[in-house]
Amino acid sequence: MRTYLHALGIVNALGNNEAEVRAGLYAGSTAGMRARDNLVAGRSVIVGEVRGELPPIPPELAQYASRNLQILSAAVAQIRPDIDAAIDRYGAARIGIVLGSSTSGVAEGQAALATKLRDGAFPADYDYRRQELGTPGEFLRRLLGTRGPAWCVSTACTAGAKAFSSGRRLLASGRCDAVI
Repeated sequence: MRTYLHALGIVNALGNNEAEVRAGLYAGSTAGMRARDNLVAGRSVIVGEVRGELPPIPPELAQYASRNLQILSAAVAQIRPDIDAAIDRYGAARIGIVLGSSTSGVAEGQAALATKLRDGAFPADYDYRRQELGTPGEFLRRLLGTRGPAWCVSTACTAGAKAFSSGRRLLASGRCDAVI
């Protein structure tokens, strides 16, 4: 069975869309690299950082609000017409979601824990779902209105490749007609 990547939404330290990422990659850009001294105690580390304004999380999904999901939303917005066309063609129940990630709202979880340690209680707006590893799949399903299977693969560096493999299996099994 052959599978194809029909649409690509991409946001990373090289840029906020396919053209920007391609140009940055070919130019050897390091513009998205930043020294951060608040990630590892006692030392500065260089990390890739997404730049620019990110879309807000819709109010009805506020319990999922995290930078991680804002980045996901920005990437999905780039291919939303393709996703909507697949939903129209196959139906929401025939669209699967498989995401590869190693974090999910970790920064928000760390900030909430720091508040609890300092004040004795988590912030009133804190919801643990922001940092659960499966949350991006659940969030995306709700954002897009799909009803097919949705999950996240968290295997560090291999997560993206494993997500593609899992998506291919959903297609090959006949369970889904399209997978995001």
